[in-house]
Amino acid sequence: MLKYGCILKFENGVYVVDELETKRKAIPILEKCVNEYYTLSTEDKHKLLCAIIDKIVYEKSQRGKRGATDINNSFVLELFLKI
Repeated sequence: MLKYGCILKFENGVYVVDELETKRKAIPILEKCVNEYYTLSTEDKHKLLCAIIDKIVYEKSQRGKRGATDINNSFVLELFLKI
């Protein structure tokens, strides 16, 4: 299944996703989003994030203590972009 915004190239008789070119295309879009983000209202920030993020996966491997600032209380956020 193709993701929105993927760039295809023709190789050996088939179309394949050009990952590098897709990422190159996304960089200026993301730069503009970052530059404008803090000038937007809360509602517009929400709309912007919904427009570029497909899904977010949160993973936490260790249980943390409330109020602890220990580095071992780590988690991972994986962002899947639409662009």
